Amino acid sequence: HHRNIPISTARAGNVIGGGDWSEDRLIPDMMKSWSINQPVQIRNPLSIRSWQHVLEPIYGYFRLAELTCKSPQLQGAYNFSCSVKDALNVDQIVGLAKPYFKDAAVNINSKNELSPKESASLRIDPSKSEVYLGVKSIMTTMKAVEWTVSWYKNFYTGNDATFLCNSQIKSYELLLE
Repeated sequence: HHRNIPISTARAGNVIGGGDWSEDRLIPDMMKSWSINQPVQIRNPLSIRSWQHVLEPIYGYFRLAELTCKSPQLQGAYNFSCSVKDALNVDQIVGLAKPYFKDAAVNINSKNELSPKESASLRIDPSKSEVYLGVKSIMTTMKAVEWTVSWYKNFYTGNDATFLCNSQIKSYELLLE
């Protein structure tokens, strides 16, 4: 608390959504590979993560800023994530995305020495955000994967990314009501 300015920090579980082009990330790797009918390389199919659509933590960040300004006593550290019990492993996410691609193939390369070292399970507890901010994940992981795959499939067929983003933002706002 510096000069009467409330300060909070926040972090998010694994975020998915259209427009992520990062290397060595599950969803972008699947979308890049499957859009050109190539098998995707999967490193750790049993690794568990708290998957959520990017709009979920973005809403949480805005809500945290708003409420911390109104009620400085809320300042602190917060997590935005699906509930700990809803975390899925990599293989389950692949299974949710595969049906959207006719020839989706998977190669598992878990013993590659050059692969980044990763934890078997990364979950964060969002209960403080739920209780104090009234912010909780409102999309199922299946819905988050569906929206993400839909965004990439539309993008790869030449549709305007700005329109795709705005459309999903509007749909998310309807879910909040």
